[in-house]
Amino acid sequence: MSPLMRCSMMNERYISLRTFLYERERNLECECKIEELEPIWFCTKKNVKRILHQLMNRKCLIYIPGRGRGNISKIIFSRPFKEEIDEYLQQCINQGNLEEVVQMMRSPIPKSWLVDATGKIHKMLGLHTDTNEKDILHALKTREITTLDPLRVKIAFETHLIQHLGDTLIRYDEKSDRIIPHLAHHYKADHDYRAWTFFIRKGVVFHDQSEMTSKDIFFTINRIKGDSQNYSWLVDDIERVNCLGPYKITIHLKRSNPFFIRYLAAPTFCILPAHLNFTEQEWIGTGPFMLGEKTQNKLILKANNHYFKERPLIDEIHIHHISKDAAETIYFTVDKNEQTTKTSYHSIDDSGFQFLSFNFNRPLLQKIAFREALFHVFDVQKMIVELHLEAKESSSFNIGRSKQQIRDVTKIPQLLNQSEYTGEELVLFHFANDYAINAACWLKKEANHFGVNIKLYEASYEAFYESDVLEEADLLFMGLSLFSDKHLAFLSGFRNKALIFNQVFPEEAEQFIEAELFKFEHSNQLDEREKMMEKIEAYIRANYISLFLYHPIVNRPLDSIIRDVIPHSFGHLDFTKLWIEQ
Repeated sequence: MSPLMRCSMMNERYISLRTFLYERERNLECECKIEELEPIWFCTKKNVKRILHQLMNRKCLIYIPGRGRGNISKIIFSRPFKEEIDEYLQQCINQGNLEEVVQMMRSPIPKSWLVDATGKIHKMLGLHTDTNEKDILHALKTREITTLDPLRVKIAFETHLIQHLGDTLIRYDEKSDRIIPHLAHHYKADHDYRAWTFFIRKGVVFHDQSEMTSKDIFFTINRIKGDSQNYSWLVDDIERVNCLGPYKITIHLKRSNPFFIRYLAAPTFCILPAHLNFTEQEWIGTGPFMLGEKTQNKLILKANNHYFKERPLIDEIHIHHISKDAAETIYFTVDKNEQTTKTSYHSIDDSGFQFLSFNFNRPLLQKIAFREALFHVFDVQKMIVELHLEAKESSSFNIGRSKQQIRDVTKIPQLLNQSEYTGEELVLFHFANDYAINAACWLKKEANHFGVNIKLYEASYEAFYESDVLEEADLLFMGLSLFSDKHLAFLSGFRNKALIFNQVFPEEAEQFIEAELFKFEHSNQLDEREKMMEKIEAYIRANYISLFLYHPIVNRPLDSIIRDVIPHSFGHLDFTKLWIEQ
């Protein structure tokens, strides 16, 4: 029997030990100093010896301590490491123990060892029915889930999750381009759009079975007003809120704002219970899913059986965090001898766009000649071809308005000379995912070809929340994922300071954009707002405030037996509609 099975509580330590010693192992034996094991187990020398003795007592290995201080110790294993991994994986697969399989995928073992089990692991993923007749969707994610606090979320996927956990007073209907009732069954505005009254549904309950009333709406609005620099623009116009009974509430604005009703469809306005302090580990809302579990490595969403509208068709969603290497092994390696589940791909072509933005606090980047030079340096069509991107070049927020932009490399030397660029190093910020890394490396290569010196600054999504990016970065390669309400998304792109890039616009540009956005908010005509959006985008292009790059075409792989795959906001799928055809 494999030591992995005999000492399941010690798996992580045993695997890290064998992985660390694997290269020096000869005939199942290896030598090491006790001090070498301290950093891999994050403990003292005394505790290293204690763990080794525990592993030996459980017949995982034989430990022969070296004699005297600093002398070499010997460790003898009972079986080849790969043989143990293969046997343990097979046992977990046979038992349907996805939890242990995922833990193995997170471990530092060579990911090529997973290849033989790829087909069987495929079958464990996707949407399955368990012994209790629950339909459960298992999915893998190569990074940890960051915050699910509506006031602090900055990442598209986490915002997408919040939309499944909570509800807003009203919702935006993309097909008709209008606001429809949701938690409020009706609403009305006064003649100058300064007082908005909402009539609340009776009998809507939170996940803890307490009833939602106007007090909870009052609480949610005050929470946003009191604790959110990022989303303060959504509530800046609110002068006061009056609860006119448990099922009626009026929001009074400081100024007329016909567009305000669309603010209330933003995920930030998910209604939270007034009687509870918000905690991410016990996310209580009214949404179609409840939070079942949130740990560093796993997130579980469970269908809300008491949802006031249609219950989700799927029972649970399990999202597992694994290493990037393991994910590539599972998704891109298929054992041809295994009968694997068929995969279908669902394309989403209007999920947002990628762009390059400038830190205008830097004197060099205040010069339009230098920004224009970079525009000509970065040939997006060439980028799409060389990086094999499924994408369309962007010149707008909206993929429908985007056109190919004309670039001329012959202008670059004169523009660089005009900007007095002398080879200074520019720091380019990008996220630590494959797509961003490849794109940033390509941008660096192209810039270097024309004598522009770029250094890459890679940051995780977690670090994005914690660090002051603008202290380090000169250039920012970023993506903007869009709400289904493209007009609200446009407004948010400039007003939401969590997005960083809009914090350092030049004063002249900020004044121009804000003046147009003010008119944008006060227009009731769709065509008028579209023209204002085009005017702002034209200004950005003409002055190279940011460089539009491309719209990614997102392909979501899913088991082919999963039905009703419907796009949702931010380039993700509507979990409430998914179901399995038995």
